[in-house]
Order: sequence, then structure tokens, then C-alpha cells
Amino acid sequence: MPFHAIQGTFHATGFSPDGDSIKFKAADGDKWKLLEGPAVNLTKAGMAQLRLEGIDALETHYRAGTKNWHQPQALAYAATDRLLDLVGIRNVVWTPSHYSVKSSDDGTPGYILSRTTERYRRPVAFAFAGKCPFDDGAEVRFTTKQLRRSLNYKLLAEGHAYPTFYSGLFYDLRDAFSRAAQNAQRRKRGVWKTDRSGNLKISDPTDATLVTDNAPIFPKLFRRLMTHFAEAGTFDGFADYLLERRETTVLISKCHFTHFDNVIEQKTGSLKITELLNNLLFIG
Repeated sequence: MPFHAIQGTFHATGFSPDGDSIKFKAADGDKWKLLEGPAVNLTKAGMAQLRLEGIDALETHYRAGTKNWHQPQALAYAATDRLLDLVGIRNVVWTPSHYSVKSSDDGTPGYILSRTTERYRRPVAFAFAGKCPFDDGAEVRFTTKQLRRSLNYKLLAEGHAYPTFYSGLFYDLRDAFSRAAQNAQRRKRGVWKTDRSGNLKISDPTDATLVTDNAPIFPKLFRRLMTHFAEAGTFDGFADYLLERRETTVLISKCHFTHFDNVIEQKTGSLKITELLNNLLFIG
């Protein structure tokens, strides 16, 4: 199934962008019908929330239980600021809580390459700033050369996001992402300088600030961890919580189907992912 080029504009004012998601308005709303999957969820103004393929940035606001949780804010905000900068949105003024953008010079031109939507009705997209080199709605054979010009790739290569692979991502694109992530990790760029996904020390299992304020970890792990914490009030028992979810995960190097809980090791005082993040493929 080919990718489709969809021209449009990026928007932030009145919304809550983060490091891997932003609002996008198609120049021609009918072009959304080209995508496979559930119909795109649009605001009244015709804007869609993009899900940038292949990456996952630190959470600026994740709802679990009755609260919004965040990951270390300096790094999370840096990823958001970099995404807004890459799409050309300037003069950004946030609300006092930094939850949403009060004003900005948005409506900047760009385009996406996308094939599908996901279960939350967001286009799964590769995003690009500036003039689109393709006709609006054109079918595009997406190459790794084009991938390296995407905002997705730039954010990953700069260490603003973690590699996060789902089954719809083609293997050649995934491999290019993996190399970019490995290079960023080797150079300790962005989140990789203080990442604790493989070595999270838990001195007090009832202290959420360990992961909300201090230790950056893989965002997918953070979301699962905080959902459990919001219910239980402790990190204890997290491995059992994951076991009940039975979240299908593939170890790419072995083509081995397993579950997320099998790549998580929890001991008294510690929690870690036991596999390289770019070796994990999630089904869903």
C-alpha cells in the first residue's frame, strides 16, 4: 500500500502539542479519505492530531487515574520546542501551566506522508516542513533518503525521542530509524544522557517523582507504569500488572513473539527493560 502526500498547515494555538504529536490541517479535507483505517478525527476547524511514526517523546501530560502526569519537564519541553521550531511555528506563548499554547505564529506550510490511521483515529504520519514536492494526494514510494528529511527522523537523531516501532512500519525505514537512535544513544544526545530505561532505581515505590521529575524512561514504559501507579499508589506489583495485559511484543532480531512483561525485569528497588528499545516491535 503506497503512502499518500497530503499538503496542509501545522497548528499549535489553542492546543497541547508535544514532542511527537501536533495538529495538522489538510489543504483539501477530502484527502483524508485516501488513508486506510478509521476515519480521521477532526476538530471543528478541520484539524487532525498527527501521530508521528517511529518515535515517542517524553510525556508532557499523560492522563492516568484522576491526574495528569508528566516526565522530566526540561527534556519533555525541549522536544516540544524542537518540533515547533522544525515546523516553523514561532513566537509561542504557553498558558501559565504550560499545558496548552495561548498564542503563536502558526499555520505554517508543510505536508505529511501517510498510509493509515490508528485506533484513536489519528493519521500515522511522517511530517515535513515547507513546500510539498508532490501533487496533493499523490501516491509516493517512500524511501530512506526521504525519511532522513522527515521531522520524525530529525527528532530521533537529535535525541529528543525514543525509537518506538509498531507493526505497520516497513523494515527498511525501521532499520534507518534504528541506526539514528543508536547513534544518538552512543553520543548521549538529549534523553540518552540520563536515560534510565535499563536501570531505574526505585528507592521508594510510593514516590512518583522518581519518574515524573528525575529519571527519563521509555515513554511506553512510563505510561504503563503510571497507569498502574494511579490505581495502586505504588510501583510494587507492576510486573504482575503487565502480565495481565499480555501486550504482544516482537523481538525483532529473533522474530520472536512474546509479551511486554517478558522484557521487563522488576526486583526490589529496581526496574528495567532487558532488551534494546530498537529491538522491540509492538503489535497494535
